[in-house]
Amino acid sequence: MALTKQKIEAAVLVAHDELTDEAIAEKIGITRRTLTNWKNETEFSDYVDEENRKVQAAMLRLDIAKRHK
Repeated sequence: MALTKQKIEAAVLVAHDELTDEAIAEKIGITRRTLTNWKNETEFSDYVDEENRKVQAAMLRLDIAKRHK
């Protein structure tokens, strides 16, 4: 089953770890309980993990670019 647009948005916000679960839920129009349930879904957590890898890779590229200068 494919993730909905709403779940993708939530997963990206979770991965970026800048907002509380309550703030994420409010921002995308769901309850905190719904977000908690999504976090327990394998497909959702896999997407969060993938987003985390992207964020980490971007941070490494930025750090390498700073060192190069």
